[in-house]
Amino acid sequence: MDAAGRSLDEITAAVHAVVARVQEISGLTDKQARGAEGLVKAIEEIARIADSNAAGTEEASAATEEQTASMQEMSASAQELAKTSDTLKDLIAVFKVG
Repeated sequence: MDAAGRSLDEITAAVHAVVARVQEISGLTDKQARGAEGLVKAIEEIARIADSNAAGTEEASAATEEQTASMQEMSASAQELAKTSDTLKDLIAVFKVG
């Protein structure tokens, strides 16, 4: 009986050790799941920021294109004004003052 009692004690101790390990694994699994959730949230935030940056870049690009077009129009207007000024100067040159 003594040997059977010791065997049962050893089995009980082994079962308790297994239960403790299972609880430890369960706790670590929960911790890992929480960490994974945090990682997913961080990745989603990075994706949201990237989308926002892309939209901002597109807006800046469109504004730059509009400014370039405006500058080209101003340049063309300035050239036309210079031609008109030259023509007017030539027309006035025929008149003598004095």
